[in-house]
Amino acid sequence: MKHFEIENHGTLVLVKPITEFAKEWWYKNVDPHADMYGKFFVVEPRYLEPIMQGFYDTRVEIGDI
Repeated sequence: MKHFEIENHGTLVLVKPITEFAKEWWYKNVDPHADMYGKFFVVEPRYLEPIMQGFYDTRVEIGDI
């Protein structure tokens, strides 16, 4: 099951929680007040690796980048 959709646009990365589990994980582990672009959270590329490590550490399946 895919929990997140991730789009890398070079200067920013868009992360969209798809499942209820993903939404809960995001609010518990990442800034819930992060900027939004539609249903996507806007993340600076330098923060993508730590977030992805968090996904891995909790065994969350992520989408393609």
